[in-house]
Amino acid sequence: MAINKISGINSSPDSSESIKGIVELSTDAEAKTGTSDAVVMTPGNVRAAISGATTVTSAYTSLITDSVIYGNSSSAFTITLLAAATAGANKRYTIANINSGLLTVDGNGSEMVGGLGKQCIGQNEAITIDCDGSNWHIVHDARVKSSTNLLTNSGFGVWSNSEGLYTTAGTVPSLDDATELATNGSITGSATGWTLEGTWAYNANTVVGTDVPIDNQIFQTVTGLTIGKLYEVSVECTAYTDGSFQAIKTGSGNAFGSTLSETGISTVVFEATATFQNIGARSRTAATNLTIDSISLHEVTPGIVSATTAGPDGWGKNPSVSIFREMYANGGNIKEGSQYGLKIVQASLNNYCTYTISGSDLENFRGKTVTCGSWVNADFATPLILMWDGVAGSESNTHGGGGHEWLEVTQTIATNATSLQIRFDVATAGETAFYSQPMLVFGSSIGEGNYVQPSGEWVNCESAFNIISDSAPGAADDKVLNLEAVSEGKIPKGVKVIDVQTYLKNTSISAVQGIILKTESTDSYKGLVIWPEVNNIHIAPHGTIICDPNGDIYQNVTAAGDTLEGFAVYINRIQVSP
Repeated sequence: MAINKISGINSSPDSSESIKGIVELSTDAEAKTGTSDAVVMTPGNVRAAISGATTVTSAYTSLITDSVIYGNSSSAFTITLLAAATAGANKRYTIANINSGLLTVDGNGSEMVGGLGKQCIGQNEAITIDCDGSNWHIVHDARVKSSTNLLTNSGFGVWSNSEGLYTTAGTVPSLDDATELATNGSITGSATGWTLEGTWAYNANTVVGTDVPIDNQIFQTVTGLTIGKLYEVSVECTAYTDGSFQAIKTGSGNAFGSTLSETGISTVVFEATATFQNIGARSRTAATNLTIDSISLHEVTPGIVSATTAGPDGWGKNPSVSIFREMYANGGNIKEGSQYGLKIVQASLNNYCTYTISGSDLENFRGKTVTCGSWVNADFATPLILMWDGVAGSESNTHGGGGHEWLEVTQTIATNATSLQIRFDVATAGETAFYSQPMLVFGSSIGEGNYVQPSGEWVNCESAFNIISDSAPGAADDKVLNLEAVSEGKIPKGVKVIDVQTYLKNTSISAVQGIILKTESTDSYKGLVIWPEVNNIHIAPHGTIICDPNGDIYQNVTAAGDTLEGFAVYINRIQVSP
């Protein structure tokens, strides 16, 4: 193509003169034959033509000659990039979306675009990408990114729907199973590994107590614990004459299980505050006579394994999938920077954990572009994130099977959407995957490393549960209540505030007596005051209690005698972020 005519400018401008006017271009054939017909372009279009700008309105594969690509469609479509090996190192594209349809930029085959299999671009947004010969990297990102996470309980900390405590293998704790941490917990052949105080004595694969004085222990020191994790001690009594016993954890803070005056199992759940702890049992009545058959210790976590659709608060699940809370540990299953993550154990094909937005909340999403992203860890290559609005769906690329990987999915929600459902799908039967730091935002991109929890987030408990039930505390029962331990993991570590409903009665009021739940022992009357005013009449104060830096509260018993009964504390909601 040749220049046919330049109108309205100096044909020989000096270097300081700007060029303005109309440029008429003719084809080579026209130039050779002298045909006067010419292609007329404005200066802006000349610049676009020189730079290789291309406007596309439907599925397109980029060319080596492209430089700037405009997506211009009211419907969603995809631009597939030229193979990186063909493009070569330093090939660069700027891709912009100038219409309302969501524009997806997809790598060739398994090639990555900015660390993901594909990138999405919303209206009036653009990215510039550069090739290294193998993949594409974002060198400039002009997309609107929201820092507001729209997911509730995205830290996977609150589990009011938990069905119990499970081992790291996803099983109910069992003596001498594969996750057993106690040595010789079955007391087989001898009491090796156990220290027996007072008149506790080994006898035929058991420990028998004969007139054992109060508070004499059977214990061992267990090492290799992870500070901050939850553990459960279980002590079984198989023969009983009189007295009482309880499970214990001592050393670096004490924790005690239920006191039993019969055959049965006493358990205590504790948070490890050191890498070693003493665990075992103790007598709670003078002249105790009974037989201890076994003592076990397991690392435990809350979980949901039944055919229910309930998940962590705010979330749901497919009935045939099992889910558990996973705590962070160095080099562990969830991404660094997480306190907890979600463990999904797939029973059959295409089972998933879900987050659903419906009803009046959906109005905020109809017609808008949203993105959901999460870190995913798996050793196989099928986990992914799906989005479905009842009209259409989208999905992220699948996990590559090589450890932690950030996945994202973007979709413009239909104006007639019936619901918005996010699915974390393992997608392969019999496999396990871990999800952590999930976000849902308005816009077409999140990017790894940008996770935030909503500021001041409260999580409403979907299932009623108590941390104290029908207790009769005495004057000696002033203590710290480790909320994670006493709730069996339903309350996460480090919470900020709890909203509670309490119950208490006093059978013989001699003064202003009762219980104060407060932040710390040194707080004078700062907290929830529970003081019955009429004998044998329950009161039911409701309120909030600020937690200490560890997410715990303090129980202060102000009654001088043992006249308090029916003490219960139920959790309504939990503030998980400041």
